[in-house]
Amino acid sequence: MNGNNLIQFEKVTKIYQAGDVETFAIHEVDLQIKRGEYVVISGPSGGGKSSILSVMGLLDKCTSGRYLFKGSDVTGMSRSELAKIRNTEMGFVFQSFNLIDTISVYDNVALPLRYRDDISAKEKDQRVKDALLNVGMDHRLKHLPAQLSGGQQQRVAVARAFVGSPSIILADEPTGNLDSKSAEIVMELLQKQFDSGVTICMVTHDPRYTTDATRAIHVFDGSIQSEEFRTPMGKAEIATA
Repeated sequence: MNGNNLIQFEKVTKIYQAGDVETFAIHEVDLQIKRGEYVVISGPSGGGKSSILSVMGLLDKCTSGRYLFKGSDVTGMSRSELAKIRNTEMGFVFQSFNLIDTISVYDNVALPLRYRDDISAKEKDQRVKDALLNVGMDHRLKHLPAQLSGGQQQRVAVARAFVGSPSIILADEPTGNLDSKSAEIVMELLQKQFDSGVTICMVTHDPRYTTDATRAIHVFDGSIQSEEFRTPMGKAEIATA
């Protein structure tokens, strides 16, 4: 494996079983994401985008194939081993925000740090406050999610995604429930994380939010149909699967 690869799929397949019916959500996908890339995955609804991101984020296991994260095969790892990788290496932003309604904005952002023994309580507190300041939500840290607008909730979710200094942020339709102004703010925050060195992999159906990516992948029927590599000069090279 290339030492610069953060993520590597080798013939990854995901099958969902409903009675006697098998549905291929992902079909023998080969995929590499290098450190420092900004990758956008697009395609029609039901095409496999979110399933790829779910397996990538260790929220679901593949049916067959191999998944290597930082060179380690995670396919056969235990749930506790996978949870540790998710907690220390990955940040998540979902379409539905996924904030806990019964705890404050501060405590929602602090969640990824709760089980981090390598970080002192003082540093955890500072990280949470800095993350909320970074997304312009430091004045709402004592509020509950229900007291915020959708755009504000998603900004809190972005803060939660990067508070643990992850290697990669996985965003699944992060603008899907937002108005255009709030969506632009969230995309600017993700771009800011990318500029700071965090790898980004985002699923979206909206072509407006693919322009900042260094690579665009089009998925259809669980397979990668094409990839568009973008150079610093803004030119693109299309690779068809």
